[in-house]
Amino acid sequence: MPNVQLHLNEFRGHLEAFYASLRLAPPYHSIEKALTTFASEYKFKTQQEQDQVKIDETLKQHLFHEAFVESGLHKKHRGIIAGLLKGPTPPTIAKEYRYLLQPFL
Repeated sequence: MPNVQLHLNEFRGHLEAFYASLRLAPPYHSIEKALTTFASEYKFKTQQEQDQVKIDETLKQHLFHEAFVESGLHKKHRGIIAGLLKGPTPPTIAKEYRYLLQPFL
């Protein structure tokens, strides 16, 4: 179980940094739902799959992205975020959080 907690802390950090870079208040209830969604999916993985998540950053981001979408978090602030991205000075999103932009593009 400690591995899932490490990933949850990392995912929470990604979400908070993502919303901070957009200068938006994170929708906390929806963030908790995304974290719960990730934890549920992670627990159903075999030990080998969980070990792979630890070492494969792309796979981990894919799982984070799936939880982001499945939880409905990508629907919160959708219009605002899409508008920011299309605006004259789009926000700068760090490379490690850009996977969260996909639903808005």
